[in-house]
Order: sequence, then structure tokens, then C-alpha cells
Amino acid sequence: MDDITLTVGGVNWTGWESLQASRSVDAMAGAFSLGLANRVQYGGAALPLSPGVDCVLACGADTLVTGFIDSVSQSLDSGRHGITVSGRDRSADIVDASAIHAPGSWKGASLTDICSALCAPFGVPVTLEGDQGQPFTAFQIQPGESVAEAMQRLLKQRELVAMPDGKGGLRLARLAQETLSAVLQEGVNVLSASVTFDASARFSEYVVTGQKQGTDQDFGKACSVRATVRDEQIKRYRPLVIRASQQGGAAYMHQRARWEMTTRRAEGTSVQVTVQGWRDSAGRLWEPGVLVPVHLPALGISQSLLIGEVTWTRDAGGTTTQLTLKDPAAWQPEPEATQKSTASGASSSSGSGTNWDLYVKQAEKAKAEGQKVKEVMA
Repeated sequence: MDDITLTVGGVNWTGWESLQASRSVDAMAGAFSLGLANRVQYGGAALPLSPGVDCVLACGADTLVTGFIDSVSQSLDSGRHGITVSGRDRSADIVDASAIHAPGSWKGASLTDICSALCAPFGVPVTLEGDQGQPFTAFQIQPGESVAEAMQRLLKQRELVAMPDGKGGLRLARLAQETLSAVLQEGVNVLSASVTFDASARFSEYVVTGQKQGTDQDFGKACSVRATVRDEQIKRYRPLVIRASQQGGAAYMHQRARWEMTTRRAEGTSVQVTVQGWRDSAGRLWEPGVLVPVHLPALGISQSLLIGEVTWTRDAGGTTTQLTLKDPAAWQPEPEATQKSTASGASSSSGSGTNWDLYVKQAEKAKAEGQKVKEVMA
């Protein structure tokens, strides 16, 4: 079992009774919480830990978090002096703090140039994994937005996400570029698993309305654009009308409607898996952003899913990792009006769904089981 070490001011603190640390593709900073009865461990002397100090949290040779302590809580009873320490990666400052830069605008700058300039005042290095695309024609900070919010506007145009590297920096990477050799398999390495199917945020049809740029021939009502995409899996009448925030033609409005349907589908199904230990069969720490084959016959799941969030835990119950798994389409970026699209026309059906859609498989399974019940009753 790897030692858990919190390093503060060059001093390594070990012997923690409980630990929970997490990292997610949706968060630019990892977080941790440590618990200790320090009267037992350190003879009753209070640990010299305080909010705001630099810290490094490591699991053996792997660094989980490099950043700052956010809070320190102490408790006392007749036989115990407890302490809880919580903190986040150095990149937490770019999530919390406003983006301030002079002059606050760039022309012809690359993605890494802009992100590095925004993160530099906070001491957060930025590394790129993959292609960053062409330089941006122009980009400007919006008043009051955080550094993370400014970066998100850039990243979604390149289909990239920013994730902490555990060493105080950020990785700009594309999701689902790697499939782990390890398999999450029922009865082998899965301690527990659950799946939730939720259709409350899904609709039978998505109607996107907007405007396209006018010309000498097209103006007024001629510039109004409308597209509809139907989700055939939602049988009852549940329309959703969306006003597009960007100008574009029929192809863009269709693409925007289809994106709304696809991401809502993917968000509606979530798989939670708990495994023993913090490492996969290859000895790597479980981390978000990669695909992993999942074989859970009892839940009707046998396919690769994206690890969206990882929570490492060590306490009286043992050392475990909880993985939140979803269809990769849940992180599909919103289309831009400038993107090329092969879609045409104002109305379209969604078709029969994708290979990822667990909701479809669950519906088919329920239908088959319902038929068996009818046969037995007959």
C-alpha cells in the first residue's frame, strides 16, 4: 500500500487516518481532504498547518495535488484531538480569480499563447497534448469573467479540456484519445456498481431558431432560420425551443439542435463503479479523460465508457477508487457557426441512436422483460 504524504514547508506529514482526493475532466483543479487524530499520532502537539500555505499531496511516487491548503479544521473530545485539512491544486486560483490582463485582447495568437498568458500571473504552467489548431483571429477577455471561464471559451472551439496535471499545472488535452488495457469487470475487480438512467432533461424535439446575416436580396423575415431535430426515443410530446446565441444558416441551426439532443442523451446516463485500490491492473493510477472497457452484465453494460471523474479514498473501510463513467458525447463541444456542416434542411429525425446510448439498451431490455412477464401471466 502506497504511503500518503502531505508535504508542507519541506516537512512530510504521514499517518493520515482518512483521505479523499478527486480529479475530473470538468474541473481545472483537483481537490483533497485529509483527516487525522493528531493527539495519537503526534503526542498531542498541533500540526503547523494553516490555510494558504503551499502543499504537495503524494501517493507513493505519484503526485495527486500540488497547490495550497484551503482550510484547516480542529475538533476536541475527551480522548481525541482531530484535524481535517482540505486543499486544491494551484490551478484553483484561475478558477476563483478574475482574468486581468493588459490590454486584455489578442490578435493572431495561438491557444497556448493566450492560455499561458492568462495563467502566468498565478504560476500555473500550461502544456498542450495534441493539436491546438490555427491561431485565433481575435480574442478578448469579457469583463468580470474568471481565467477559467475565458479559457473555456477558447478550449471549446478546439474540442479540448483543461485538466490538472497534479504538479500545479494544466494539461490541455482531447478526451477519449486512449483506451485502457484494464477492464472493469463484474465479479473480477468491481466491488460495486450502479447505473442511473434519467430522461427528465430530454425532449421529443429540439427546435433551434435564429438569424443569418442578411444580404441585399435576403433581409427581414428571410433572415430568420429554424431547424428541428427529433429524439425518437422520447415517445411523448415534449418540445424544447432554443434561441441560438450565434448567427448562422440552416446547417448550423440543425447542428446546434442535434448537439443539444446528443449531449442531453449522454448526460442522462451515468455509471458509478468502485474498485479496490487506486491503480489499474497495469499499475497506473486511475485518472479521468480516458476510455475504459466496462463489462457489467447484471446492469446490461458491455462497452467502453469515458472516465469523467475519479475519487480516491482511504479510510477505515479500506483503499478504493470510485469512477464516474459516461458516454463521451456528454463532453462534446457546442458547435460554432463557422464550423463546416454537411447537414441541410430545416427538419430531421435523430435516427436509431449511437452505439454509446445506454438508454436505448435499457429501454430494449425493459421491453423484453415486459414481454416475458406477459407470457408468464398468460
